[in-house]
Amino acid sequence: IQIIDDFLSAEEFEVLQHTINTAEWTDTNHSIWSEELYQGDNRVDIAVKLPLVFIVDKFEEPYEKFANMLFYRYHPGSYINWHVDSGYENMYNKGFTLYMNNMWDRNWGGQLLYGDDRYVSPKPNRCVIMDRTTPHAVARTSSDAPYRVCVQGWILNGTRDQFDFDD
Repeated sequence: IQIIDDFLSAEEFEVLQHTINTAEWTDTNHSIWSEELYQGDNRVDIAVKLPLVFIVDKFEEPYEKFANMLFYRYHPGSYINWHVDSGYENMYNKGFTLYMNNMWDRNWGGQLLYGDDRYVSPKPNRCVIMDRTTPHAVARTSSDAPYRVCVQGWILNGTRDQFDFDD
């Protein structure tokens, strides 16, 4: 796991927050995720976006190696069960999470859990990069937490055209 604080410039972070705040939240975890990732009314809103160039440029991979990015908005009380991000036919090589809240109180939960009793707390503009084989989960957010907002992305084991991503 690699943790990079201040991943984007302040201007890029602000632009991305605006993009997220004006996004159309057309899906939820109930429409996209497999059921082993959640139970009950656990709700995460999802907006699908083409890879954002100013994020892709932070990596050493070309644009064609990036899957569509997902904006996630976790409702209070939401979480993700343990899983790995291998994708359909092991299409993913690495995944990343970029935290987008302006502030996050650790008492609100929502930590990224991985390994044996290890975790990363959400922090504004923190990016966590992990190999596709790393088991991980997201701890439940508290009932008084605001939305936990992040960008999720993946670097492919091939190119976008091999996996039929629409551009």
